[in-house]
Amino acid sequence: AVVTVDEEFVRVVAVPENGIDPKKYVLGLLQHRYLEDALPILEALYGMLDDAEIAYNYGICLSELGRIDESLKPLERCVDLDREYTNAYVGLGVAYTRLGRNEDAERALRQAIRQDPKNAYAKRNLAAVLARSGKGAEALPFFHMKIDSGLWSLWAKACAVDHGVIVIHGKHPGSPQAHCPHIHRSEEHTS
Repeated sequence: AVVTVDEEFVRVVAVPENGIDPKKYVLGLLQHRYLEDALPILEALYGMLDDAEIAYNYGICLSELGRIDESLKPLERCVDLDREYTNAYVGLGVAYTRLGRNEDAERALRQAIRQDPKNAYAKRNLAAVLARSGKGAEALPFFHMKIDSGLWSLWAKACAVDHGVIVIHGKHPGSPQAHCPHIHRSEEHTS
């Protein structure tokens, strides 16, 4: 068993002698989307260990459970522990976006892309942030990249820039236009 005590909590993680490693156990819970079950274990491990992977997963778990404000601290800790943890920058970008902090989101997502230029998820999210910020022309190259996601590809193929504003031609289910006020629909030009 491991016990830690700080100003607010006493944390205990007990594992039978021949039991599974707590980190492997909690990562398995997350892999199967048992977020509510994983959260208290992640919280305990986060308080005990300086582990970038635990900090990242704790932040993402909080974010997925709608606790966006709380997700920032563990995600920031993750990048403090490991500056090369690209997905933590993506997670920060998504969290900042959800909080309406577009400048912070853009900065985090650009860092993720600098570290991993092929990270489609970072590019996709950066494109949405740029579009939402009125930077349609800057966002367009990210929409035209090859992405495996079928809906995103359909949406990207239907985009055009008109005076720096992204215009969607036709009807494309699942397009992020509802989340981007600077994206306008043009029904008369279907692709």
